[in-house]
Amino acid sequence: DLSANATPSFRGRRRADDDPFQGGNAARGWIDSVPTVSQDLVVLTPRHSSRIYGLDLLTGELKWSYPRDDGLYVAGLVEGQVLIVGKDKLQAWNVDPKQKGWTLHWQDPPSGRGLIVGSHLLVPQGANLAVVDLKRRGLVQTIPAPKGVELGNLIVSQGRLISQGIDRLDVLAFPNLTAKPSE
Repeated sequence: DLSANATPSFRGRRRADDDPFQGGNAARGWIDSVPTVSQDLVVLTPRHSSRIYGLDLLTGELKWSYPRDDGLYVAGLVEGQVLIVGKDKLQAWNVDPKQKGWTLHWQDPPSGRGLIVGSHLLVPQGANLAVVDLKRRGLVQTIPAPKGVELGNLIVSQGRLISQGIDRLDVLAFPNLTAKPSE
């Protein structure tokens, strides 16, 4: 339950065309083009590119390239896999192109940037928080946000989940990630 001690601490004005997760900029390319580095790999998602690139950190040599598909952003690199959050799915692409990755489809598109906590990926999906178990490669929970809260970009601080949307900032209780899987 995310509602324990939920406190909206900022509300602003929203412009419909400001939200890249709701079509706007997402249709044109990657939402986040910041390089992601893990060990000897740099993952690049150039803003207007239709591809994602993996380069050797020391030499700059291209190791692999994959099509963007519906990818919005790189959630992170976990156990040799690049996690790509897309409009209707999560894709895990292996950094070794000879090995197969995996895909998890969902119904609701992301409404902000998620985060990795241990072996879980938390993805905001409007009024819900999708919790993906990366070891089991599946959705284990869908947790409703407090009434009236539309989840946005997520961070964790001092045991709280903080959601930054276009027009508000919400401080929420951190979810129980060991609850039983969704049916």
